[in-house]
Amino acid sequence: MGKHSQAGRGVFWRSIVLGCVKWLAIISLPIAAAFVVFSLVKSNDPGDLAASPTPTASTSPTESASPTPVPSDPSPSAPPALSGKVQVLNGGTDNADAKDAVARLSAAGLDVFGPSDGRSRPQTTVFYHPGAEEQARAVADFLNVTKVEPAPKTLDPSIPVTVVTGADYKAIRRD
Repeated sequence: MGKHSQAGRGVFWRSIVLGCVKWLAIISLPIAAAFVVFSLVKSNDPGDLAASPTPTASTSPTESASPTPVPSDPSPSAPPALSGKVQVLNGGTDNADAKDAVARLSAAGLDVFGPSDGRSRPQTTVFYHPGAEEQARAVADFLNVTKVEPAPKTLDPSIPVTVVTGADYKAIRRD
């Protein structure tokens, strides 16, 4: 057989393809492995609600993390005393829910950050950092939220309370 025979061409092309596959594997495997590890780390953290808060709207310069005294008007329609910083994350299917929570909390005089996207959840939840449980409960009462929990480490500790709207937000909202 000559050097340009059919058998020689098959070996030539096979060596080209295998060489390309080898280099493709060498380049792509570390990238794929890093992506898988990153995805597993992010998905296994049950408290990972948002990568980073996005402060967007600040309606009150109030910096206090403690609630203000209850107003003298004891009418049932009066909102509970609210103050301090609150972050709102959208954990439901409709970003309008998070925007509604931002509007309500801003109107009540809170320093509100958000809305930002959070991890999807079925139930609206108010999270609090140490020392802010009373403020969180006031926010929860104001929004008619029953689930109040300590904040996971992934939430920004400079914002004492975080509201994550869930799929149930429209059902629990008071108009």
